[in-house]
Amino acid sequence: MTEQAPKKGMSKGCLIAIIVAFVLIALFVLVAYLYYEDFAKWGTVQLVSSSKVMVAEHADKIDTTQFNAVVDKFIEKFNNEDIDMERFGAAFQNLQGIVADEKISEDEAKTFMQMMIDYYPDLAELAPTGGMIETGMMDSTMIDSMMLDDSTLIE
Repeated sequence: MTEQAPKKGMSKGCLIAIIVAFVLIALFVLVAYLYYEDFAKWGTVQLVSSSKVMVAEHADKIDTTQFNAVVDKFIEKFNNEDIDMERFGAAFQNLQGIVADEKISEDEAKTFMQMMIDYYPDLAELAPTGGMIETGMMDSTMIDSMMLDDSTLIE
């Protein structure tokens, strides 16, 4: 009788499965890195689009026609430009908190609309004039750029 020595280490099939798993993980990380801007745009558009339904269902005092016009124009402009991640992060830091409970109050809807207007100031012409929040969620770079634009007044 011949006795076989117990095998040491992993079987070849298990080793191949581990290698394939690591390659797939590496590919996933690479794709996520290469397309992070597209993923950010897609996620933002989904959140902003879902806000239209939430406002229609829960925020009775908000004019949904004007809100939807601002959202639609925002999505159009947002999809057609590259994302400045610093500006994007500053503007959307509270976005998930607003839509997380899937109910938008009147104040949250106004804050949400003001956030979109702060990101694209030309959307202000679509927004209602009365009852809007006067102080936006602007970061320092936006304030600095506005002050630079008004530098012609100081002469």
